[in-house]
Amino acid sequence: MNEDIFYGIKSTLDEIAEVNIKNKQGVVKEIGMLVNVEENSCITHCLDEDLIKFYIEDKEVLTIDKDNHLLCMLDALFYNFLDKQ
Repeated sequence: MNEDIFYGIKSTLDEIAEVNIKNKQGVVKEIGMLVNVEENSCITHCLDEDLIKFYIEDKEVLTIDKDNHLLCMLDALFYNFLDKQ
């Protein structure tokens, strides 16, 4: 189930693709979505490896791979939250 959630998030980030992070050679290494302009926070996924990264003020604060149990935990939390609305 973790992989389904992971690849669903990755697909969503591909569709949005408003953030591009490039290496020093100018090659795009990550794409994703901007979360907050003021604090320059975004969520990206790496194009060459299965990682989802969270940034705040250009600093990587969390990295999740497809096997991370946090994915199922957050999925359950959001499912219950959205179900109550």
